[in-house]
Amino acid sequence: MRKHYRRKSYLKPYFEDEIYSFTTDGGRVSFYLKQIPYVFSVNIGVWIPGGAVCDPKGKEGMAHLIEHLIFKGTETRTDEEILSAVESKGGQINAYTSQEFTCIQVTILPEHLSETLELISDILHHSTFASLDKEKNVVLEEIALLEDTPEELIDDLFNCFVWGEHPLANPILGTEESIEKITKADLQRFYKKWYQCGKIIVVVVGNIDLRNFERIVKDSFLCYGKKNINPKSIPKPSFRSGVKCHLKDVAQVHFSLGFPAPGIKDNRKYRYVSFVAVSVLGGSSTSKLFYKIREQEGLAYNIYSDYELFGNVGCVQVCGSVSHSNFSKVLALTIEEIKKLREELLSEDILEKYKNEMVGDWLLYQEFATSHLSRIGFSIFYTGEVLSVEEYLTALENIKPIDVCEFFQEFCDPDKLALVYMSPKEYEIEEILKF
Repeated sequence: MRKHYRRKSYLKPYFEDEIYSFTTDGGRVSFYLKQIPYVFSVNIGVWIPGGAVCDPKGKEGMAHLIEHLIFKGTETRTDEEILSAVESKGGQINAYTSQEFTCIQVTILPEHLSETLELISDILHHSTFASLDKEKNVVLEEIALLEDTPEELIDDLFNCFVWGEHPLANPILGTEESIEKITKADLQRFYKKWYQCGKIIVVVVGNIDLRNFERIVKDSFLCYGKKNINPKSIPKPSFRSGVKCHLKDVAQVHFSLGFPAPGIKDNRKYRYVSFVAVSVLGGSSTSKLFYKIREQEGLAYNIYSDYELFGNVGCVQVCGSVSHSNFSKVLALTIEEIKKLREELLSEDILEKYKNEMVGDWLLYQEFATSHLSRIGFSIFYTGEVLSVEEYLTALENIKPIDVCEFFQEFCDPDKLALVYMSPKEYEIEEILKF
């Protein structure tokens, strides 16, 4: 089988990262620029170190609520003016909250770059949190929607169980009770601490004029003029194993089965092996679980594995939705496939197939400017350096069958397994989960 990644020498001119970087406001805001001259757009991403893990205890959902409210008005702009400043020019503006950061993303045409940077600076500096009560109600509707979407709700329930008392267990949206407790004063404190903490990362990718960009920033990006605050670091969490059932009247059993895995800041070799292990186990339609459970046995429509990455820890999960009568059998087959991967080496040809699939996905993904934006911002936020396509391809090339086997032996064993499922009844499944 031909190794696709051996062709990377021919592709190299197309994915080299020439990153121009500088800081403003005494080092409080860091800019990273990647020019892609053949696209029409400029894509801006702002990484803010205030995610769900930063929510005060009892007021979970605060980071997410602020993400909503920063678009609802500043001291000089209404909510309509904020959105119109981008969308009336054909651009897009959005934001999302994760466990460990909040990200604002804007896509515009190059001629509107200066005014868009000033708009982003205004949002980061002068948000007034107008319409708080109205936006609380919007978030409560979002929480209700999540409750009615069990395939997404199970992720929150899994995180809550395995991370226990650690802030990683915080639900990003919060709860009805926690949202009601949040005051405007709470939001203002959170905003000053995390949105103006001196650790803001701005990544700009696309059709940009590197010669004039720094001047544009100084003209349009307002200075904070505040002390450079270093937020308190959050300790590394411990992964809790065990089984948890949530009784709910659902048509299928929705489950998430997982093991601890390396985080972004952990040993890089195992981090990349984790990606391969997830691909082999249930990452595509050619994976072990998909082929066995869906194609051969016809027991489930939805079955897949995922690798959830945080700064100091990660998690390999197998998720699915199955009928009540098939739940135990699907669990048994899942454990059987994991056991095989712990005990048997993949052949070189089979491993190459999975690696080639991952390489193809990765390179095709990099055709989009927004993909470069996410890759650069995400890696700088966590590691302070850019994860290059070259590094990723080389890391995959060096992974051997023994590495995958050792990964499953190291991380995927019965003592480390956690299973959270949602069902109208509990099941006697403890024996099934023993390898």
